[in-house]
Amino acid sequence: MIQSLAPQLQRDFVVMEVRNNLMLGERQKSLANFDGFKKVAMVVMGEPPAAYKAKMQEAILADKREKAVGEAKRKKAQEERTRREGERQNAERKRAAKANGEQKKEPAGEGEEKE
Repeated sequence: MIQSLAPQLQRDFVVMEVRNNLMLGERQKSLANFDGFKKVAMVVMGEPPAAYKAKMQEAILADKREKAVGEAKRKKAQEERTRREGERQNAERKRAAKANGEQKKEPAGEGEEKE
């Protein structure tokens, strides 16, 4: 369906049928539909050159480094949040204990003043 509409749309079109593109007869049938198009083909087969491999490995390594740095920052931020939350809870407990301690002392103190 798309191959029948594509020649009329006059847009870029990629035929990703590797097997048919490699066979002369099938390729000629496909190209007959696209008379007004500029035909550009690039087929890469076999082992890539060492320079290309090195470039791709470097790009992949850079992506992994970025992810690792981001993950380390997230982990550090999470640990900091956890530490602050723990400190806040400890301070809250101390305040509550101090308030409870003062409340216990107050009734005893009031009793002494009345005497």
